[in-house]
Amino acid sequence: MPESSVRTGALTSGEAQIASDITANTVSQIGDEFTIENVTMPGLPYTLFLNEAHGVFADENVRRAFALGIDIGPAVDSIYQGQAERAWSILSPATPDSYDPSLEESRAFDPDAAGALLDASGWTERDSEGYRTKDGARLSARWLAYTPISDANASLGDVVQSDLRDLGFEIVRDNREIAQYYEAFDARDYDLSDWSFPSVDADVLRAHMHSGGYKNGSSIVDPVVDQLLDDAIATSDPAARTVLYQQLQQWNATHVAMVPITVPTAITAYSPSLKNLTFDLYGQPLFYEASLTTAP
Repeated sequence: MPESSVRTGALTSGEAQIASDITANTVSQIGDEFTIENVTMPGLPYTLFLNEAHGVFADENVRRAFALGIDIGPAVDSIYQGQAERAWSILSPATPDSYDPSLEESRAFDPDAAGALLDASGWTERDSEGYRTKDGARLSARWLAYTPISDANASLGDVVQSDLRDLGFEIVRDNREIAQYYEAFDARDYDLSDWSFPSVDADVLRAHMHSGGYKNGSSIVDPVVDQLLDDAIATSDPAARTVLYQQLQQWNATHVAMVPITVPTAITAYSPSLKNLTFDLYGQPLFYEASLTTAP
């Protein structure tokens, strides 16, 4: 059953005893007699990758302005209806031996500061549509994404586009089929892209931040980052790994190559007849000790 609403309908009608991958906007359709299990997933949160090697995001001021110009918190609260939290770091709080809690509440929505950064980089003129310009060029970024796009991600995209429009920053959505998406992605022919990447190991950052990483969507090339990643994978000491991964999170908070948006969750609902259900770190149900009963 590919639709979340159909799965929840099967659950509430008694056709099914458990439904996984429930979307936040369908949780309210499930009665109080059912158990809702919402597991925060480890790894990389849903993140916007700003391509430093292409277009306007080569300028750190523009990257910082982009992040400050989006009112992320209220958007996440509204779209996810309390079923997911805003991400403050490029690692989920559920990722073992890695998360930096000092980043929480560290980046507030500040359009005035964002505007000042854009002014400092020379984006001071406006065109007939109200977008900022410099040397006759519009402040514009192309957002590459692959279809199908979830309702939640589409709504978040609308917020990003609207908030930055108020700042005079144009965001052009470029939604493609998967083959065409990867053609542009592999060539790094875009300004920003988005995804999440569940993982129980913080080494997930190697793929996304190392100069040789296959998912390095921000085109990061920094020997300091490479060394931190290499040192982290080389040690088995959890405390040492935590320090190194926290340094990577702090690096991104300063350089703003990646903008974390929301911490993904895995939502499962099940009936009272299903007993002793457990879940793995990814929020997937485990049935080893589970049983069914017809008793009320």
